[in-house]
Amino acid sequence: MFVFHLSPGTLSALGPHRTRSGWEICEADEALWLRCPETPAEAEATCALPVLARYRTDSQNRLIPWQGTLPVAVAPAGPWQALAAYLEVTPFPARLPGRNQQRVTVTLVPSPHETEAAALLAELADLLAWADQASRLRLGRLKFAASRNGRVLVTGTPLPPIPGTACYFHGALVLPCGWDFAAPLQSGWVELSLALPPGALALLDPAGGVEIISQEAIVPLTLAALRRTQAAMATVC
Repeated sequence: MFVFHLSPGTLSALGPHRTRSGWEICEADEALWLRCPETPAEAEATCALPVLARYRTDSQNRLIPWQGTLPVAVAPAGPWQALAAYLEVTPFPARLPGRNQQRVTVTLVPSPHETEAAALLAELADLLAWADQASRLRLGRLKFAASRNGRVLVTGTPLPPIPGTACYFHGALVLPCGWDFAAPLQSGWVELSLALPPGALALLDPAGGVEIISQEAIVPLTLAALRRTQAAMATVC
């Protein structure tokens, strides 16, 4: 295994690598330790990381500098955590920013056309109760964002069978099923007027409300992420 010693301030540099297989991290001695498989691909991927020291480990988990042959210390015992899981807990739990767009007037009207649901607006408590019984494979198909008032927007397929408002995508706009814009050209105008950041979504409701969901607020749906979100909401309340 490759092992790298990092300072806490360099955690952001690991973001682009969070989905790489076999990358794990732990905290020890007021610093971060990263380890990954000892392969040419991983060696190349880690070359640009701002590390304090680079090591290999031997069969006794001892640290050997890249440019050396003798062990100089023992690798941290851990606990080690997958990098993807570790980076999930660092930001504040996923949430809908709830940025009001007063300059955009949205008019939705009932639509006679059927639309297939691609998202679900529901309550966190209902989603958590379902996720507690669902398989990891089932959860792995979904993502979610949560607001501080207990609402969650779930995307993916198949959507969870819980109470909520089925929604569909109109470009980067999220509309409730059974509703559409009053004028055919209004969808493009609304999306342009909102000036959405890359990857962001806009959640619209028939009453004219608009909420912006940033790309960073939409995270993989895991039971651990849902529980952290619930705990954070309880703390805020």
